[in-house]
Amino acid sequence: MGLLQRLRTANAEFAMQLRHTCLPETVRGDAAAFVDLRPADDDVGGLTGALFGIPDGGLLACVAPAPDGGRVLYLDAAAYRSAIALRSSGDGDNALGQLSIADDANLAGQPLTDAELSRIRAGYLLRVIAELVGEAAEVKRQTARFLIDRKSTTGVLIDLPDVRTQLSHVHAWLDVLEAAHAELTGRPASPGTCAEAEVLLVAALRKLQMFANQCVQLNGGWGYIERNPVAAFYRDLNAARPLLRISATGPGTPIDWTQPFVAATDDEHAFRATFAEYLHERVAPVFDAWEAGGRIPREGFEELGKRGYLGQACPREWGGGGAGMIRHMHMTEQMMLENLFGLTVSTMLIANTVVPILTRYGSEDLKDRFLPAIAAGRTIPCLAVTESGSAGAMVTTLATTADDRGDHWVVNGDKHYITNSPAADVAFVLTRTTRGADAQGLTLLCVSMDLPGVEIVEKYAKLGAHASETGHIRFTDVKVPKQNTVGYVGSGLLYVVDVIVEERVLIAAAAVSYALYCLNRTLAQLPARNDAAALADLRCEAAALRVRCWQTARRAAARTSISTDAAMLKYLCGDFVRDCIDACEDALLAGRRAPGDIAWLQRARLDGRVMSLFTGASGVMKDYYSRRVTAGLRLHASA
Repeated sequence: MGLLQRLRTANAEFAMQLRHTCLPETVRGDAAAFVDLRPADDDVGGLTGALFGIPDGGLLACVAPAPDGGRVLYLDAAAYRSAIALRSSGDGDNALGQLSIADDANLAGQPLTDAELSRIRAGYLLRVIAELVGEAAEVKRQTARFLIDRKSTTGVLIDLPDVRTQLSHVHAWLDVLEAAHAELTGRPASPGTCAEAEVLLVAALRKLQMFANQCVQLNGGWGYIERNPVAAFYRDLNAARPLLRISATGPGTPIDWTQPFVAATDDEHAFRATFAEYLHERVAPVFDAWEAGGRIPREGFEELGKRGYLGQACPREWGGGGAGMIRHMHMTEQMMLENLFGLTVSTMLIANTVVPILTRYGSEDLKDRFLPAIAAGRTIPCLAVTESGSAGAMVTTLATTADDRGDHWVVNGDKHYITNSPAADVAFVLTRTTRGADAQGLTLLCVSMDLPGVEIVEKYAKLGAHASETGHIRFTDVKVPKQNTVGYVGSGLLYVVDVIVEERVLIAAAAVSYALYCLNRTLAQLPARNDAAALADLRCEAAALRVRCWQTARRAAARTSISTDAAMLKYLCGDFVRDCIDACEDALLAGRRAPGDIAWLQRARLDGRVMSLFTGASGVMKDYYSRRVTAGLRLHASA
């Protein structure tokens, strides 16, 4: 078979771009050949730096445009493994044309080992991603300046809610891509790194195309002008798109799609494996019964506590594990990969909310009385913050009061949508101890649920997470001893926010893991078709999001401020899991799967919707994050 015919067979898109050229002249044999292209109507230089994967494992690389035409390197699978280092020379307009396929010129003529081959491919792909993300960041800054300088009838464009939301969404995904790129760049070269670089490229090109489209809209007619940075960015995206051909059939090295991209220590691996075994053997067989019954039995909490899973954030002197956020991340991800969302919600409330509050801010007396029992699963706690109306999102307006009566407080008010409350033995209640709508007047009290005046008015029937009980608590003249005050009077909101911010990261990680669970299960049920390819692309985006969640979790474990990042991840991942579940349902229905084959998706659809509400609704998180982003862009533009 001739070379041109092989090119057409291997890659129809590439052959289409050569359709007006003269027949190529083979300088070498077909195994490894340079193909000379004579001058033609097509702009051969625009292809410079592009790589094309070939189904048989070979490679096409567009290189060295010349005044009288251009050159294309063709390598079959065998020749690819012993390829020489090759440097691209660009045409000036295309930044990607300046990137190298290999770093070291002294590799010329030498056979490549597996490790060296992986390093070359991963290095090239990561440099392409870095170039595109850097260019996108500059386009974002230019767009922000444009919006700051322009006004509409209602004010400066950048201050319009829709514009602010679009710009912050772009900013969020650039942040995610930069984080994933940094994670991979810092690793030693390996076949696994190369496969992950290919995955990240898929995610980057998908999200950067969305970014470019939004920036064109934000720039208006100016976005279509040739000298506008957005137009140049479009050209570079198009030049990079052929790189997807390298991983058209998936990465060359298998990836663990339950835990992609993020490296873990041996201790973390051992902990997660033990927890996964426990879930598989002890929880999964009975969880459907828990869901149907609408509750986790007390024995379930006690077994979790006995095995140490509820007290990871509790100091060892009070019967805990002395660990915290990182182990909570592993537990959360593993529960979601087992489709145990109801268990995730209830255990997260205990392990990552109540226990840290008591550990960090409770008195020694409160710790002695409650921490050991909570960590052991004998005492079930709840956190009572949310009230009806606007108080759910604006806790500074809550109306539950605690009047000072000397040696005790008298609590009155209602708390709604409180996780674990129907089964709880103790409630940590955020109350108003000083009149007025401000954060300084809020105090956190530890209230035993068996005190006179405490009533569970209703146990809510919910759309999803049925095993996790949720209720409405009413407090009527409840006398609470002063020694049950958590921390300082007037500082309760600070304590709640401290742990809620961390919980947002856990919810984001739960959403990503649930998206991976749904995508993996759907892909296993689909034949190789276009729907499967689209879902595989979403899985690449999930891998990038998972990196960002873990980076934020490690910062939280180091007690670094993460409030803005947590808000960004909460809304981004909450929306993402819904999109993934919708895509899975569309693909399965299009594939005409039997109803029994997609019954699991009914629970996923309901559970996935709830994730955008917990610990701050997505709309609230998006508004908070967009305001912070806009303020930062204004500051940068004025510098």
